Amino acid sequence: MIFNSIKLPFLAMISVLYLNCTAADKNLIEEKNNSSNTTTLPELISENPGEVVFKLKIITIYDTEYDICESAKKNVVLVEVLQLLKRGRNIVNTPHNREKILISFLLSPENIQPSTVIEATAKEMLCTDVSKTYFSISSFKVSE
Repeated sequence: MIFNSIKLPFLAMISVLYLNCTAADKNLIEEKNNSSNTTTLPELISENPGEVVFKLKIITIYDTEYDICESAKKNVVLVEVLQLLKRGRNIVNTPHNREKILISFLLSPENIQPSTVIEATAKEMLCTDVSKTYFSISSFKVSE
């Protein structure tokens, strides 16, 4: 009985609040929703989840094993990210332009030296501390 007497005023209050939402407010909400959809760059999307394609400048090549994520890795190189060309879904830590990062090559890199620019395809790998990641290059080509 008490519920029925409260229900009618409650519904009246909700309908008044809804009707007070002006057309300008609705347009603002719609505009905000549309603008958030345009921030994704479809031309940057890679078809492979967890994969990136980027242009890198080689800074230092480590001849011995080097620690990445508290684990010794072979074929480690310090690079500067020049440009992110493609980015797959589920990337945890997206590299940014001019950022210097350590990467590993699956195989020993041939024909590269410091200052070489390469275009590389890499997979993001999780560290034991899952808030950190590194990239492992599966293929590359010298671009300059």
